[in-house]
Amino acid sequence: MKRLYYLLIALVFYAPVAKAQSDSTLLNADKFFELFIEGKPAAYHYFADEFKSKVSAGQILGLQQQFLQKYGKFNGIIKTSKLTQNGVNYVLINASFEYATPLFTLTIGDKGLVIGFFVPKENLKERYKDPVYANSSLYEEKQIVVQTNDFKLPGILTVPKNGANFPILILVHGSGPGDKDEAVGGTKMFRDLALGLAAKGIATLRYDKRTKVYGANFTKAGEVVTVKQETEADVKSAIALAKTLANVNVSQIYVLGHSLGGMLAPRIAVENSTIAGVVLAAAPARAFQDISIEQNKLSATQNRIDPKTLDSAITLLNETRFKTLGNRKPDLQTVYGPASYILDLNNYSQTTILKKYNGKILVLQGEKDFQVSMTDFKLWQNTIEKNKKAMAVSFPNLGHLFVAAGSTNTIADYNLPQNVPIEVIDTIANWILKK
Repeated sequence: MKRLYYLLIALVFYAPVAKAQSDSTLLNADKFFELFIEGKPAAYHYFADEFKSKVSAGQILGLQQQFLQKYGKFNGIIKTSKLTQNGVNYVLINASFEYATPLFTLTIGDKGLVIGFFVPKENLKERYKDPVYANSSLYEEKQIVVQTNDFKLPGILTVPKNGANFPILILVHGSGPGDKDEAVGGTKMFRDLALGLAAKGIATLRYDKRTKVYGANFTKAGEVVTVKQETEADVKSAIALAKTLANVNVSQIYVLGHSLGGMLAPRIAVENSTIAGVVLAAAPARAFQDISIEQNKLSATQNRIDPKTLDSAITLLNETRFKTLGNRKPDLQTVYGPASYILDLNNYSQTTILKKYNGKILVLQGEKDFQVSMTDFKLWQNTIEKNKKAMAVSFPNLGHLFVAAGSTNTIADYNLPQNVPIEVIDTIANWILKK
């Protein structure tokens, strides 16, 4: 669940008529952006009335806070340019921040005022480095493809160079279109795990998520959308692939699910009962809506969002708690995507399903995780407390991505270049290798 449900994600409005832009438009855009990013109320005067009717000054301030949290300190404007497309005028502002050089796009109305404001490109600065415990003399990586029907997902098999008959861990993403490394800001959790575990004699298989490769076309035409197509079907294919690989111990296939992947891990384990064990890393034990509401309340406090806006967001989230479609069409869009998608999760009890699994279980949690909290970890502990094959471990100073938690307690912390600490690698390796 790397992507928080934001109260303000993108504010895009289009004007049917637009006049030619003058150079003064660029000067005004520069002035507006500087006022906006400094949190000055005067920035609100640059918006057209039609924009103001939909977005309050308080919401704009909240958006400014979110940008600073995510991108870091504002350094200045790199370039401002004009664009007219399909009769609509835009101003493109390429800005420099501590962690990114995002492109801000302003839609300009016929009075020269802003009627739309969005960010098509974030351009996060890539500063990740392999962890110090990575030793290229101890592992080798091979390109593989995980295929489910016509969907082909590029991936990497990381195997120890020495020995044979290795256990293998399949890595399953959180929500969103994650890549094979599960790269977020300055972190690559899955790459760190793969390189660290290889040194311990454990192979890993990781791959690009289907929504990363195929975008909105990740299902067959006309197919009802659920998490099965997004995640579970490809895990099944990855398990089948692992059984065909040379030097892999087919009786020692494990699955690690992170965030949403961890939430789905109990069902994955039960439906693929031949696997030896499952790891739930920062896994929600509660309903998706409960997690999202908790995240929104924290975001509202941090960004000074007005209570009415927060209440509206919570209302939208609570409206998705339906257990049947009723009169809704499966493709009805909700804040979580198609109604069929959230319906699948609404009827899924991950803690109940986990009790049906007979293999080894490891639950991992960062105690400073502000996305999936210790509330969930305690629910998992209660679920497995009588299971002698299960264990739960929390790490005092780690966050959602299993790197050291930052000072802001926001997603801005993810921009810092960090690696998964060796203690997490050791915990997983010892659990897998324990007889």
